[in-house]
Amino acid sequence: MMVGGRSDLAGGANHPTMPKHNTLPGSRKRWALNQRELAHLVGVSISMISRYERGAFPPGARAVLALEVIFGRSGRHLFPHVYTEVQDEVMRRAANLDRTLLGKDDAVSERKRQLLREMTKRGGLTTSV
Repeated sequence: MMVGGRSDLAGGANHPTMPKHNTLPGSRKRWALNQRELAHLVGVSISMISRYERGAFPPGARAVLALEVIFGRSGRHLFPHVYTEVQDEVMRRAANLDRTLLGKDDAVSERKRQLLREMTKRGGLTTSV
């Protein structure tokens, strides 16, 4: 959590130039689907599928879940750059929450710190708590 006055929750991996690579085009082609067919299955326009594949527009929750149903692969796998961006944003907010808990030793604050430690473990970050 707090290390040398700085919370280590504030972003495990800094990605100043996050590549927009995703595995959606390969997954689509593996199953011989064209963009029109995939758009129909997902319930979005062909142009949205194209944007998702180029990394020009992040898919919404419904589209990600539809793609998981279709391909049996998690959104984290299909769109690793989006996952990493979201993870970094959430961990920055978690660091802010961590700072608000400094000096508090009640049960509720400890429960929140436990959640923050679990988030840190899942994110592959180190913690000093």
